Amino acid sequence: MRAISRSLLAALALLAALGTADGQTRIVRADAAGPDPRDPLAAGRGPLTADEARTIARWLDESDAMVVVGRYADARRLLRTTRDLQVRAGANPTVTLRRLANVEFGLGNEVAAAGVLEELADAACEAHDPVTELQALLDATVLYGQEGKRTKVRDLQPRIRKMLASPAIPDAMRQSVTRHLDHE
Repeated sequence: MRAISRSLLAALALLAALGTADGQTRIVRADAAGPDPRDPLAAGRGPLTADEARTIARWLDESDAMVVVGRYADARRLLRTTRDLQVRAGANPTVTLRRLANVEFGLGNEVAAAGVLEELADAACEAHDPVTELQALLDATVLYGQEGKRTKVRDLQPRIRKMLASPAIPDAMRQSVTRHLDHE
């Protein structure tokens, strides 16, 4: 089960890390139709300066390179710094948070990873991205469950069940999540 969960989390991380359908990172302009909630550089409560946007993009690239060579603790520090900059600037930190959760998981810190996933769910909710929010909550419950944190699992389930009623959740995801909850 743990191997399956690790590979599932890794696959989900890869999809989340792509950010956009074509894998390109974009800075959303103020005159665009609106920010892409999956874009780590999208404007949230306030615009990023061009320097901040470049810094965030560079730090995300650097953290990826650190992970590739097994420097998880360094990647974690850089991703936390990136998240903090994004939050201060009002930018959407969802991609950064997904990467941070994966790094925590890679370090064997499943409870910390689950906590970051809860933070990701909150950021996704703020960015009006219910699919990311639901996936993050589900991933957090899986990790909490594996670590025997049944109270945390029970605390998150009402929020998950409420989200299943949203028309923004694809039917296939709704069915998959429902089956998962029914087996808890």
